[in-house]
Amino acid sequence: MFRRKKEKELEVVQMKPKRRINIAAILIISVIVSAAMGIVSLTLASSIRTNNLENLGSRSVDTGRGIAASLKRFALDDIRGLIENGQVNDTYRSLCEYLGEIRDVNGYKYLYVIYKEDDGYHVLLDAQYSPSLIANTDYIPIGGSYLPREISRQAARLLEQVYSGALPLASTNTVSQNANRGSTVTSYIPIQDARGDIVCALAIDTAVSTADVNNGFISFYQIAAGFFGFIFAGSLILSILYFRAQKRKRQEQGDFS
Repeated sequence: MFRRKKEKELEVVQMKPKRRINIAAILIISVIVSAAMGIVSLTLASSIRTNNLENLGSRSVDTGRGIAASLKRFALDDIRGLIENGQVNDTYRSLCEYLGEIRDVNGYKYLYVIYKEDDGYHVLLDAQYSPSLIANTDYIPIGGSYLPREISRQAARLLEQVYSGALPLASTNTVSQNANRGSTVTSYIPIQDARGDIVCALAIDTAVSTADVNNGFISFYQIAAGFFGFIFAGSLILSILYFRAQKRKRQEQGDFS
């Protein structure tokens, strides 16, 4: 009887290490899998958001090409004259009004014609212009500074690449957040002369709403990322507690022996 009892105790002792190994494996797998799934979910949500922004920018670029072509064909000499003399005249007012109509029809936030000089970029035409508005408050006057870095670093980099000829046109795929400008995606389309030299460029700021960049798939992946993040945190905490307990138990057994 005593022998059978001893054999059962030995069987229990032999089973314990196996059980500990299984628990450890489950915890480690839970941590790895939940971390991987969380990262994948976040990556997919970010990818969809970026793609939506690129589509939004592409629509602005497509419209901008038509605007650039019309300005090149019908107003290139006038644009050159405005760059040279910087005077507010009937031509300036007419072109600003034209841009204002395009902005309203397409629902753009801002629409400019800009040009580059040695000291940086300047606004030639601002669709916001109106004789009744105040310069530097309601609109950027002719010759006023255009600072793409205040929009975003990506906008500054892309505009430089467009002007250098490295890119034929460009649109940001990140949302710039500004207290005055709001949330926008910016597109740049060069206006070239017959030789291909860039005379000026269109700068189009398209307003971005949550509905423009988010959809059901993004919400699903964001929820999934949160779920797997919760699983990851729980598994990690349990793993730490478990391995600490095992370490403490081994130390106690060592002291006892």
